[in-house]
Amino acid sequence: KYEVGKPAGAHEVVLLRGKDRLGKEVQMYLEWLVFVPTRAEYRIIDPQTRLARRIETRGFQVAVKKKGTADWYFIDGRNCSLADLRSFFPGLPEDPVLLGMPEVGGGELQSGG
Repeated sequence: KYEVGKPAGAHEVVLLRGKDRLGKEVQMYLEWLVFVPTRAEYRIIDPQTRLARRIETRGFQVAVKKKGTADWYFIDGRNCSLADLRSFFPGLPEDPVLLGMPEVGGGELQSGG
């Protein structure tokens, strides 16, 4: 089972600085970055008891899109640290609440849960 949550933490990234034809300073963001929470549930067989166990993983995808295009590119957030993201997108907000990066985690689910 794989679920995709409501996208959160949308940010404009990749700042272009330059001058227009008249020599006026111009700044323009070229891409969107959005955090998309994900949840996966797996059933595995315990080799000792031979009983099924349910495991949950929570993570997110980092979705990146060039403005004016329809194509999105994705980075698996479970394998990417905040430092990694900042190395690619230094303009991301410092405030964790404004950043909106979903939590990563998981574990065994109890029966009936």
